[in-house]
Amino acid sequence: MFVFFKIYFLNLIFFPSPCPIRGSVTYILYLTGKKKKKKSVLFLCSVGLTGTKYGCGGGGCGACTGMVSRYDPIQETVLHWSVNACLQPICSLHGAAVVTVEDIGSTKTKLHPVKERIAKAHGSQCGFCTPGMVMSMYTLLRNNSQPTMEGIRETLGGNLCRCTGYRPIIDGFKTFCNVRTNFSAWIMSYLLTQQAQRREFAFSIVNSGMRVAFRHDSNVVENLDIFYGDVGPTLVKARHACKDRVVPRSGKAPLEEEMYVPPTAPGGQEEYRKVLVLRFFFKFYMQVLLDALKPFKNEVPQGNHSFQLVPETQSSNDPVGHPNIHQAALQQATGEAVYYDDIPPIKGELFVSMVTSTRAHAKDHVNASVALAMSGVVTFISTKDVPGQNQRLWFNNPEELFAEEEIIGAIVAETREQAKRAAEQVAITFGDIQPVFFTIEEAIEHQSFFDPKRKLERGNVEEGFEKADHILEGELYMGGQEHFYMETQGLIVIPKRQVNWSFMLPEVVGITLGIDFNKITCHVKRLGGGFGGKVMKIASLSSIAATAAYKTGRAVRYVLEREDDMLITSGRSPFLGKYKVMFGYMNDGTILAAVITYYSNGGCTLDESSFIMEKALLHMDNGYKISNLRGSYTAFRAYGGPQGLTITESVLHEVAARCGLPAHQVRDINMYKDEKCYTHHKQLFSPYDMVRCWNECLEKSDYTHRCLSIKQFNAQNHWKKRGISIVPLKFGIGFSKGFYNQGAALVNIYKDGSVLISHGGTEPYSRILKVPVSSIHIKETCTGNVPNAAPSAASFGTDAVGMAVKNDCEKFIGRLVPLIKKHPQFTWQQLVSKSDIQVLNCIIQTELLMDSQTRIT
Repeated sequence: MFVFFKIYFLNLIFFPSPCPIRGSVTYILYLTGKKKKKKSVLFLCSVGLTGTKYGCGGGGCGACTGMVSRYDPIQETVLHWSVNACLQPICSLHGAAVVTVEDIGSTKTKLHPVKERIAKAHGSQCGFCTPGMVMSMYTLLRNNSQPTMEGIRETLGGNLCRCTGYRPIIDGFKTFCNVRTNFSAWIMSYLLTQQAQRREFAFSIVNSGMRVAFRHDSNVVENLDIFYGDVGPTLVKARHACKDRVVPRSGKAPLEEEMYVPPTAPGGQEEYRKVLVLRFFFKFYMQVLLDALKPFKNEVPQGNHSFQLVPETQSSNDPVGHPNIHQAALQQATGEAVYYDDIPPIKGELFVSMVTSTRAHAKDHVNASVALAMSGVVTFISTKDVPGQNQRLWFNNPEELFAEEEIIGAIVAETREQAKRAAEQVAITFGDIQPVFFTIEEAIEHQSFFDPKRKLERGNVEEGFEKADHILEGELYMGGQEHFYMETQGLIVIPKRQVNWSFMLPEVVGITLGIDFNKITCHVKRLGGGFGGKVMKIASLSSIAATAAYKTGRAVRYVLEREDDMLITSGRSPFLGKYKVMFGYMNDGTILAAVITYYSNGGCTLDESSFIMEKALLHMDNGYKISNLRGSYTAFRAYGGPQGLTITESVLHEVAARCGLPAHQVRDINMYKDEKCYTHHKQLFSPYDMVRCWNECLEKSDYTHRCLSIKQFNAQNHWKKRGISIVPLKFGIGFSKGFYNQGAALVNIYKDGSVLISHGGTEPYSRILKVPVSSIHIKETCTGNVPNAAPSAASFGTDAVGMAVKNDCEKFIGRLVPLIKKHPQFTWQQLVSKSDIQVLNCIIQTELLMDSQTRIT
């Protein structure tokens, strides 16, 4: 039981509760090797240490990981711990040394091997999580210079990455390993269990520890201990159940009566917690009785990353085909890469905190008098403060910036803490409006749909059903999903300058302020992840912050807390696909006809719903040639490709089960295989690469043999089951609205031969210019250089912007052709210098419209 108590109270140590020491106390700690004295919570950004990132504020992501070191007089050694800075009370650091990512090397001094290896292994993409990953691994190495793979897995259990899939991170860190140890299981008579939002290093919904001792050489219970956490204000022991040592087979169990979870329990979910109480005991009971529920061996992910071969004659300065790390990888690993909230405070800067509605459909009365009287509060803004229009337009569909059911207003204050506390004190009185409905089923019942509705059809569905051997009907529901980009959305608004996401922002802010779009300049340095979640909503948030800056005449910074980000920006919406009497299939699994209707919970405003629902409809066939196919949809919000094809894949799987055939065989027989094929929306494409990849995956994975092994394993194991699946994918890139399939770029070439690129992408194009990558600099996105940018989304940004840069470079090379012919011996620098003398224009800009219908991957 000692192990259980140690784990349980470890959570309490790092919980952000008030420090036990009261009064005016000075705490001494060592930061960056220097002695610091603090009387309040330490904000690393206040001392210029911005490498430590603020991701979730709840200890769940690991972006803010640092190392705390303290001398242990008993062991006579220094001990090191990795900690979440967002949860660490300042009083717990008294007498300790704090090490941040800035302390272990930089690109200006010398890189620590941890930083160098994660970068060179391509373990950094958006880079927001990378400093936390680095510090977790660094702490492990300080405690053990020769870690095991199991040790690395445990160490990184508290760090999330939303970009890489973890394999390249592991590839970089496993180079420190010399020894591999075997997995060790729990002793059978003990069980520690936890249910949380994710598997490791997260606050638990309920946790438990149980122990049973049997009389020697018998099955008589000598002693039973059952403890639960998070079902009350403190650790709770099931004393009566332990005393009885038995749970009745009928009636209400003593354990269920004893572990009462009140409706007012912090965090809610009282019914779910009650269920977990009994399930944890059942799991323990089955482990003791059958030895059947030992934990799965949680191995480190394995994988191989191969690269294409390049010709030996290709210049080493030509990056095409070479596995070069991206240009910002080292800066991301060292914490030097600047994100929007790393920008130093601007003189006179204010902070904004939104006041949001707690009712979905209501009239409200707002009283901000208490909040306005609080220290540091400057003003409260709402609809009446908007100098222009309180809305944005998206294909002639208006969406209000300040609305009674959404963002009601915003507090503007001197610090972000003051703004947040004041926003909580704004009093709102609601008057509910009927009807109110929240689910897809309720919307269908009330016929509450956004227009327009779409339908695509191929062949004759009715004739297809007449030839079918069977008819299948049903539905599939998918819940919503948060984007959970590591960096929450936010911005800095400066009168006469703007920092944020560029798509639509000048337009929306200009309409809000009632000024011309050319007076709004937007800068975007980099994003800490997006996944489609930062395309649209940031324009509305920018308009609100711009209104605050307009009213106060001062710079305004707005950084969303994780909870507010999820509340305000929404995510991938719940999705329902119905196939009523829709699928006909022959006994061999061939699908002859299908009719699918898609529904999605688009929320209270159209936003991107119609735009994205079209993607679901366009992807409904996935890789399958269904001769008679009809699909239609209603409103949706969040890109719909995966949802659209998931419905089809679910049906394929059910068809296989009905026919008694392997799922991969049914998928294979229905795939596009002709040399030239047309999709259900009449796009010509070749499925050659898809079919080749499909066959290679089957062969290299030894799929058939593995299926037989899994079948044998499942027959021999009652409690543990295994599974395997292979799915083809035909994914269309680009936007259904053709005019969005464009990219713009500006290329400047200087007298010394160096190149400056400004565009919405991140990839340099040096092959055409024959310039080393070191001579190319990519400037941050700026609407003052490249206006009217299309969104970098739909897997199309690199293609569109890259081709625009390519086009610019080709234009410039065309201007240099006469010089190259006249001076073939000239170097690049000499050619550029000569072109300047001959007054050739070295500034080229392209806005390229691409036809997304000509390419599919």
